[in-house]
Amino acid sequence: MLAMRVADVYLAEEIKALELKKPITGGGLTVEFVIVEEKLKEKVGVYRSLTNGELRRVMLRDGKLRIDAFTQFSSELKPFSETQFIIAGQEGGVVEFGSAGGKAQLRLSRNNRKLDTFEHVKAFEPSAGQLSEFAGSYYSEELNTTYNMSVEEGMLVLIDRNGLKRQLTPTIRDSFAVISGPRFEFNRDAAGKVPGFDVHAGRIRNVRFSK
Repeated sequence: MLAMRVADVYLAEEIKALELKKPITGGGLTVEFVIVEEKLKEKVGVYRSLTNGELRRVMLRDGKLRIDAFTQFSSELKPFSETQFIIAGQEGGVVEFGSAGGKAQLRLSRNNRKLDTFEHVKAFEPSAGQLSEFAGSYYSEELNTTYNMSVEEGMLVLIDRNGLKRQLTPTIRDSFAVISGPRFEFNRDAAGKVPGFDVHAGRIRNVRFSK
């Protein structure tokens, strides 16, 4: 008993930190922390990694937050404090919302090990007129292949050399993604024109295509 009391004194901060990183349990069941919807809405948006530029999208659906990387499937975020959420289906996966330098952030961790920090960025919602700026034919010397971009039914569409069409989803400024596929980051010259884009797909990054 004396040893436990000494531990409580000397390890108080460490114990508190551990308690914050695990969900409250009772009767063998996990007890979720309840957050009002207005507070959940504050966390919605697109976040970009400060280390490698990867994107995460946080959405509010049916009163619950969900997260994805502009993929076909998203994961539910289950709160266990006002800022900390368990990623459903990812053992040990935790998202923690916070801020730094006046900008909202989210931090991904797994089993108490920090993975990456993402900063909130403005989502890209281009008009039909803006989409036309990205239309055209683009060639990559590295891949010796051509991609064509066109605007169809208010969406930017990628057409590969085999004629296969894939819809592009706007992500952040001048950037698009194929759902569960590569990301396309368009560039602008000094005159504001679009001369090309860079493709990122997993470990493959900065593959250049020029108009």
